[in-house]
Amino acid sequence: MKTRTLIESIKRKAFYLILGIAMTAGFVSCSTEEVTEENVVGVYTNLTYNSNTEITIQQSSSHFTFKCIFDDNREGSYKSYTWTGTFSNIPEDDVMSGNEKIGRVKFSSGSVTFEAYTQRKDTYKGYRDDLADLRRSMSNDSITVKTDSIQ
Repeated sequence: MKTRTLIESIKRKAFYLILGIAMTAGFVSCSTEEVTEENVVGVYTNLTYNSNTEITIQQSSSHFTFKCIFDDNREGSYKSYTWTGTFSNIPEDDVMSGNEKIGRVKFSSGSVTFEAYTQRKDTYKGYRDDLADLRRSMSNDSITVKTDSIQ
């Protein structure tokens, strides 16, 4: 009799475990955002204690423009590297500067990875910085401030 209750308990726990795994998988699949042309444009940053990566993506009529700036302070001396080019396809494509392939860009939900083939060969990652997009759009607006005098 004790064996039967033990088996039922194991079955019940296995059922809840499988149910929990299925629910988690469902939530994860719903929360991942599909990468589209509309949501890759913007600024992606990654600031660490010894380096800063800023990747800017803009869209033109037939392609995307790409700019990656990596500021390095790892060896105690400041060095900055810049890659600029264009690419056409998402979620992944080669970045071209003229006829030269300078790297490969790959998008995932909220982030971009750039593998550089020139200058400092490495992989750089940036995360979507919606505040940078907002600051950039605000700096392009003109703001008029009037001063009032209180008497």
